[in-house]
Amino acid sequence: MKVLIEKEFRRVYKTKPIFLLFTLIFFCNLVVNIDHGTMPACSIEIKEKVQIQNLKFGMLGSIVYVGLTFGSIFATGLFSKGKWIKPTLVASLLLNVVSLLLFTETSSFYVMVFFRAMIGFCQIFVCIFQPVWADTFGTEKQKSIFLTLLLLASPLGVVFGYTITYYMIQYYTWEYSFYVQALCLLPCAIILIFTPTKYIDVEFALSIKAQ
Repeated sequence: MKVLIEKEFRRVYKTKPIFLLFTLIFFCNLVVNIDHGTMPACSIEIKEKVQIQNLKFGMLGSIVYVGLTFGSIFATGLFSKGKWIKPTLVASLLLNVVSLLLFTETSSFYVMVFFRAMIGFCQIFVCIFQPVWADTFGTEKQKSIFLTLLLLASPLGVVFGYTITYYMIQYYTWEYSFYVQALCLLPCAIILIFTPTKYIDVEFALSIKAQ
């Protein structure tokens, strides 16, 4: 029975687009975590720019998790409606790009806090969606590999954030680390816009498996 369901599923969903979309989701998951490595790596530079001490910088670093918490509340409701998944992901990525860029353009501590919270709010949509997508669209053999790689993407993003910020501080300014992150997220959003909705709509895919 499982074999028949799998064959029907693969008739509707081709293997190559699924692998390509998995690559995109992996890349998105890596990139959205870059700032988690960037922030501690450029702590001295940010404190000098905003004229704050360690306590306020700690708040600046941790407020992102408040955004993640609030974002998860909204994500639960939006992702329960299949037609909202794609526009929600695209909007969250684009808003993440805007928040990253505006974060670097202000010298106000409280404005920075707001945009850090917005960054966290936007990130959670990708974080929640990617394991659900992997479990839905991966075959029984692929699921564990997909999920393992997606879990690996998060710490890789943090390490990449540390590394790129080190070089940016040496040769440019700390802001360029956020520019790189924003520049990497933008094509992810654009590609998602042109991705067929059926490869993102988890609800529809599950309905095929239930037949």
